[in-house]
Amino acid sequence: MLSGTVLDRNSESRAEIAVGTLDAEGDIVELQVQRSARPDIHQKNWVPLVRGDAVFFVYKTDPTVILRLDPASGQARVVETGRPTLRLDHLRGGSQAIAVPGGWLYATHEVVPLEGSRRRYLHRFVLLGEDFKVLAVTDPFSFLGRNVELCAGLVREPMTGKLIASFGADDASAQLAFLDEHAVLAALRSA
Repeated sequence: MLSGTVLDRNSESRAEIAVGTLDAEGDIVELQVQRSARPDIHQKNWVPLVRGDAVFFVYKTDPTVILRLDPASGQARVVETGRPTLRLDHLRGGSQAIAVPGGWLYATHEVVPLEGSRRRYLHRFVLLGEDFKVLAVTDPFSFLGRNVELCAGLVREPMTGKLIASFGADDASAQLAFLDEHAVLAALRSA
């Protein structure tokens, strides 16, 4: 299974989330555009979360909105909502969620306006509980100190147990950050 943002599936070039499958060679063989959640606005930054055979998406962190992909219709529907105790409505999705002790960890980003029309992107890790409630977040951080960084992936390297975050820097290069999982989890603050 794959998920990503597509811009070529509607006449307005509006960003939409699509879910698809790959064949053995890695070619896309099926692609289903998700139009069940606000099809009138740009859709991006959904956080995929796989639990067993079920596919979920964190649509928003605050209010926390969880979608579940219905295998029969191919569309994601709201299955859970909540409100964290901290105000986190400025967070946008980034990476997929990975299982950690006590729940699921994912990276988000937030946009901080700078002088003029410039912006800076900062990241946070978010911990969701098994019940999809936001439990904790890290303080904002950047990987390289660049204005534009966008984390798009998070995995655990099986041999070392290190977390690997993939991110773009300045819309010009792809980067990898190798992180100690225990240090990331220790940096979380209760939400």
